[in-house]
Amino acid sequence: MKKASIRKSALKIAAVLVVLVAVATAAFFRSKPMLDPADSPRISLITADYENGGESYRSTMEQTDISQKLNNELVALFQGTQMRNVRFLRPQSFRMEPGSVYLNVWVETDRGSMLVNLSTNSDYNSAQFGDTHYAIVNGPDLYQKVYDRLSPLLVAHGSPWSSTEPPTATPAPTPTMTPPPEEPEGPPSQSPTDTPPQVTQPDQYQYSTFMQNIKVYNVEDTSLTPEVAAQQLMTLFLDDLSRPSQVRTFQITQYKNLRVEVLPTTELKATAVLGYGLTAEEVGKMFWIVLPEYEFQYTGTLSPIGECPSGKWLNQEDQGNVRGFLLKQTEHGYSLQSRYQ
Repeated sequence: MKKASIRKSALKIAAVLVVLVAVATAAFFRSKPMLDPADSPRISLITADYENGGESYRSTMEQTDISQKLNNELVALFQGTQMRNVRFLRPQSFRMEPGSVYLNVWVETDRGSMLVNLSTNSDYNSAQFGDTHYAIVNGPDLYQKVYDRLSPLLVAHGSPWSSTEPPTATPAPTPTMTPPPEEPEGPPSQSPTDTPPQVTQPDQYQYSTFMQNIKVYNVEDTSLTPEVAAQQLMTLFLDDLSRPSQVRTFQITQYKNLRVEVLPTTELKATAVLGYGLTAEEVGKMFWIVLPEYEFQYTGTLSPIGECPSGKWLNQEDQGNVRGFLLKQTEHGYSLQSRYQ
């Protein structure tokens, strides 16, 4: 009798646990509206990435290009669409497929920013808050509705929907679009890491500003913080420009007081994302914008300064418009590259 009673109690407890798990699961995956009207949502930026003839292109509509009518229509679509938590982690990158269009709509609200990612590729569809992705219920339907509203408007911004003219969009901000420089081989500067930072050597062309050096610098040490990795990689970047080269119009003779500011891309506003030329996949927890500060002297000619004033220490601001660097966490450490386009 006592054993039977214990068995019944155990079964009751198990049944209760099953019910609790089921309720918790249902609550976790319960759908909810993408936007709350009380948060005063407004569209701040729209981009469309696509492939044409083997090249990647981006069309952009900034807030000043977005009419109140279009703003209201898109907000209404998002308010009428449901989202839910995802069962599995989203892919961190996508290969652009010919004929596919990847739409990204930034929505500012009183509580923060939301990035809506839409495409014919169902894995790409998501509502993104920082680096947290939510699945869009019936994402293909929402993509088609947004596509229909944007297709006649983005033609003026170089979109792929112009049937009579070739695309005129500016190239998408991907590292392979700009011919990178080549430096003569030489020993890289050593940093206090398990594996010295490495440099990816691109093709040759002549340049006259620091930021035009868009080689990729790598450090293989997973124990580093983003701040320490950025400091080490910026040191390698400046050391690289301190070596003689025939493909540059200048050479750093000395630098000092290097400091770096590291900004998570997930915390940037839409205008900053556009300003740094970030793609949707670069707005994630593995990416940071690095803003360095340092003083330097050089020989030769540096644009837009010209020759270095004798004995004067210059800084970043003297170089004009600087878009920063992109720091990426990799499988073995970190990589750093100039955002020059």
